[in-house]
Amino acid sequence: MDPNQNRPQGRRKNVTSGGNGAHRRGEGLGTGPVGSSDVYSRDEGSGGYLGKRLITDYIRCNMPKAVYEITGKELGHSNEELLDIIYTKPFPNRFCAQY
Repeated sequence: MDPNQNRPQGRRKNVTSGGNGAHRRGEGLGTGPVGSSDVYSRDEGSGGYLGKRLITDYIRCNMPKAVYEITGKELGHSNEELLDIIYTKPFPNRFCAQY
């Protein structure tokens, strides 16, 4: 009888024959809610995300005309100014979050 048989086992390393060492068939990186870029990794309830969606839809004219006009008055910037603020100024998430 092996004296080490009843001892607790530590974490076993994944040793493969070459390759990248990731698990096969859906067990590796990017398959669960933590590692994937699926719905779980987005923060869809934050003000920054919602403001970004509003500004994106405004720039792309992806909203009804009445909503587009109200949004334009609320934003108070042209499309070019919005893109400049978002891509060149510091803290674009804070800017988007205020809408």
